[in-house]
This record gives sequence, C-alpha cells and structure tokens, in this order.
Amino acid sequence: MEVLPSNYVMDFPGFYNILLPYENLTTMVRNPESNREWQRMLSSISGVYMILDQRTGKQYVGSAYGKGGIWARWCCYVKKPSGGNKLLRELLRKHPDRHNSFQFSILRVLEPSSTKDEAIAQEVQTKLKLGSRAFGLNSN
Repeated sequence: MEVLPSNYVMDFPGFYNILLPYENLTTMVRNPESNREWQRMLSSISGVYMILDQRTGKQYVGSAYGKGGIWARWCCYVKKPSGGNKLLRELLRKHPDRHNSFQFSILRVLEPSSTKDEAIAQEVQTKLKLGSRAFGLNSN
C-alpha cells in the first residue's frame, strides 16, 4: 500500500494500451514528479503515435524520435495544442477548445536508437494504412 502523490493520473498501462485524454496528458506534463513512471517509459522509446479527435473521429498520425522520445513530443502538445501541425492549427483556429477532445495513443514502438528516417518511414506507412491524409488531420 502506498500514498499516491497529488496530481497522480493513473498507472502506466503498457505502450499499446494507452488511451490518454488531453486533460490527463496536461496533468502529467505539468506534474512529472507525480507521474514519474509515465515520463520514464515514454522517454525511453521512439515511435508512431495517434491523436484522435473524439468529436469527429479524425486522426492525426505523428512520430517521435531522438532525445526524450514520445514524452518530449507529447509535452509539445501541452505547450501548444497543435504541436505545430498545419491541420491541427487550422482545426484549433476554428474550434479553440477542441484539443480537450484529443486522445493520445501509441501505434508503433521503435527502439530509442531508431533514426529519424526510420521513424518517419513508419509514420508514412501508418498514414497510408489509416488514410489519415485523405480522411484525417494529416496534410503531409
């Protein structure tokens, strides 16, 4: 038995079981000491992730690589909900609170040593499989 720290969100469910609402991601990023396991695990991998707009079902597929892995990339979405992505920026310009409907998940785990090119190749393949360029929130 242990006393959980304040702002603790939830136990880490494993990479492929993550269904993380934006609100919970925000709490984790702003309180990393309370959610150390999430930070440790997500920092340890590169990979392909998806942001699902739960209002429309549209998907954004991205990749994370390099220092800090997926954790570092997802922290960017807390600082700037569009993450700098064109169609997410446009969506948030029209619907400024839409990021509160975003859900984050991991589609593919890559070794931390994976190169940028390897991660982007997996991202491109996933976009093709899901049709996220034609029917989702990817423009590239």
